[in-house]
Amino acid sequence: MLEGRLRALGSFYGALPAHDIIATAIGSSVDSCLKRLALGQLVQEARGLDAGPRLVKRLVGTGDLESAGVVETIAEEELRHVQLGVKWFVSECSRDGRDPVKTVPSNCPGERKPRAFAPPFDEARRRKAGLEPEWYLPVAEQMRQHVEDLRKKGISIVFAPGRRLQLVDRYIIIVFGIAIF
Repeated sequence: MLEGRLRALGSFYGALPAHDIIATAIGSSVDSCLKRLALGQLVQEARGLDAGPRLVKRLVGTGDLESAGVVETIAEEELRHVQLGVKWFVSECSRDGRDPVKTVPSNCPGERKPRAFAPPFDEARRRKAGLEPEWYLPVAEQMRQHVEDLRKKGISIVFAPGRRLQLVDRYIIIVFGIAIF
């Protein structure tokens, strides 16, 4: 469905920066089931709960009802994905005697993806999926504080969608649409 819509629009799955985020999360979590669940279902798919309905409204507003329908379907599927992620994250934590809520931050390396933890959050949809605010608001606050600390040091973080640039010698690195310089 998504691939077909992207092809109809002259693109394909994998061509957009957002598609790299999933692959990177997979690569950075090969050593840990908890990290995979945290990054995949509790962060990325939870962002789909937040952004999906807003994107549907924007697409409807532009008259692209076909794309709106695709995004709406995906946004609804994200609900079940997050529910399963919460279930399995809790299960894995229980096996090791860990508190799931306290375990989330150590499995979400947010310093590389500040926007993944930035409001607005669709708290109603997240709660429906079993993801209570105490699971993500502390991580969001840590990320907010991290960004503030960087700014105090004179380091700026700018969201720049669609950019794929890496200029290490000038201390400008743009990965996943985030510019750090």
